Amino acid sequence: MRLNISHTTRYSYSERVRRITQSMRLIPTPHAGQRIESWKIKLPESTAGAQITDGAGNIVQTFSLENPPEIVEIGVEGVVETTDTSGVLQGHRESIHPLAYLQKTHATLADRAICELAIEATKDLQGNVSVDTIHQLARHVSDALTYETKSTSVTTTARQALESGRGVCQDYAHLLISSCGAINVPARYVSGYLLASDKLSPDEASHAWAEVYIEDLGWVGFDPANHCCPDENYVRLGSGLDAIRAAPIRGISRGTSHERLEVEVAVQAMQQ
Repeated sequence: MRLNISHTTRYSYSERVRRITQSMRLIPTPHAGQRIESWKIKLPESTAGAQITDGAGNIVQTFSLENPPEIVEIGVEGVVETTDTSGVLQGHRESIHPLAYLQKTHATLADRAICELAIEATKDLQGNVSVDTIHQLARHVSDALTYETKSTSVTTTARQALESGRGVCQDYAHLLISSCGAINVPARYVSGYLLASDKLSPDEASHAWAEVYIEDLGWVGFDPANHCCPDENYVRLGSGLDAIRAAPIRGISRGTSHERLEVEVAVQAMQQ
């Protein structure tokens, strides 16, 4: 499938700031499930820094603006050809050992309730952790939360989401990562895009899911918010320990100002 993606991030400042520096994970990395036909980042009057590929295989590009206007708009446009690999991440180059993802952050640290959920979900499965084990765990995570837009914030933890029983894709991903940690299985957060489809509910153009490391398969994606594994409807941007560390854009500004953020994302299927 060929997907056309348009992604606009708009920052509005109550007062002019002196400088803005942005670190962006806005370039999809090629792997067996996606091939980038074209991709462009637009940030007028900015200075591009070095582009690197980090240990997780994320392409990271920095930009800076001196004396930016009160409204700064970052635009992304591109076309990606996708292939269904049943959620298995193949042909993706990275150097970080999977066991590094056993470390947990404030957002993904498990408490007693999460440990109980993970144990209950996997108690009848014998032997080594398999893909069936994680499918079963992902189903329990899906059942533990009700999808509700604007029910949580960027700072909501897996513990808080489980306690409230509500969340968005970020919270489902955090809870699955936290639950995997409770049974000593490496897992990480993935940011990307999702093509709207009647078969996927709820669906979001800007999306997040989790990848879990399974022996003999490697990294496998699971999207508990949509009760499935990523397929040709998904475009993978980057990964990290949690939503903040895998965020498409992270930045700092010099100056005192209140910042307002707006994001618009559209994903459309193109004719072959």
